[in-house]
Amino acid sequence: MLTKAELVDAREELLNGKSTIQNCEKLAAVCTVLDHCYGENDSDFVMKYSGDNVKHYGESQFLRKIEGMNPDDLFPLLDELVTTVQIVNPRLYAGFMRKLTTY
Repeated sequence: MLTKAELVDAREELLNGKSTIQNCEKLAAVCTVLDHCYGENDSDFVMKYSGDNVKHYGESQFLRKIEGMNPDDLFPLLDELVTTVQIVNPRLYAGFMRKLTTY
């Protein structure tokens, strides 16, 4: 029989691994066994990985990448990018700034 520690390790490995249908099925099984056998219904874990509680920004590569990022970490990177755009392509920068003022 698997120990609780082994199941928790398996859960973490699946969470950090490649997102495939097979891994999602395995993760669901591991979480079910943890809950059923050990009463492990960690509310922090459920809240973190529940689809209802994850803000979804969109489907682009950029939007998927920034999901869950802290704005304090994100804004300096965006500022650097926008400053570069201002130098390299002033017209694009001006159009972007006009769009920002409409929100």
